[in-house]
Amino acid sequence: MSSLPQRLLAASAGWFVLTFGLELVWGRPGLGVSQVFFVPVALAALATDATGGAAAGLVAVVLYFAAELLSGRKDWAYVFSAGSTVRLGADILAGVTIGWFAVRARSMLADSLHVLDAVVGFARRDPATGLRTATAFEETLNERRSSGTPFALLLVDSNAPARGAWDRDAATRRNAALVAASLAPGAEIAALGPQRVAALVEARFPAAAQASADELERELFASGNEATVGWAFHPGDGRSSLELLTTAVERLQARRIVRGEWAPTAESAGLVEPMQLRAH
Repeated sequence: MSSLPQRLLAASAGWFVLTFGLELVWGRPGLGVSQVFFVPVALAALATDATGGAAAGLVAVVLYFAAELLSGRKDWAYVFSAGSTVRLGADILAGVTIGWFAVRARSMLADSLHVLDAVVGFARRDPATGLRTATAFEETLNERRSSGTPFALLLVDSNAPARGAWDRDAATRRNAALVAASLAPGAEIAALGPQRVAALVEARFPAAAQASADELERELFASGNEATVGWAFHPGDGRSSLELLTTAVERLQARRIVRGEWAPTAESAGLVEPMQLRAH
């Protein structure tokens, strides 16, 4: 499929041929048929730039003179007259002007698209941590699932008590930096809540996903940052994003229970009963 500039140039060529034929057959003083040459000049200038517009203006003048000479309405003396010089300058100036503004318009449109991309990018980032938001991470997770490539979902929860929102954000940023440094390049990292970081990493088998979680947890503890890591493997642990996240959360909480780290709160105590039922 041709691009818009190519289609404009093709349309310009067609208009040049059509206008040349009209001027050759019906060109008469006062009819203004020759003014139609401005249409292909404008199309060519829009598709290119000031130089292309000037070239199109020159082509329009040449075709106009050719049509007048071939029809016998004008002679060579007219070609070199002052009026022809004015016409030549007008056509070329029109092409240069339209081409220059076309380039400026494309540049402004490109700048606007860059700004729009930046705004969309900021909207997909958590303002406190600079990480992807939960919504953006879910989109990335769905894209990875659609690709059909196996991968692991890792959930990192900080065990350190947070004192205020600033401390929670700082812990999340610290966890994210440590996770990014510990994982292979290309891992997708996001903030899913206070002190919780999620990551998508490559893993061909469930054992590799569990090994990634274990290694990440060891590296976090070695760096002096207490955290618990849960994991889930796609496609073995679920076909949907909700199933993967649920499995990762369950494994994270199971690790805390085994270690005696989990102190249920009014919000999280409800998880105990489903885990007991699942165990039975």
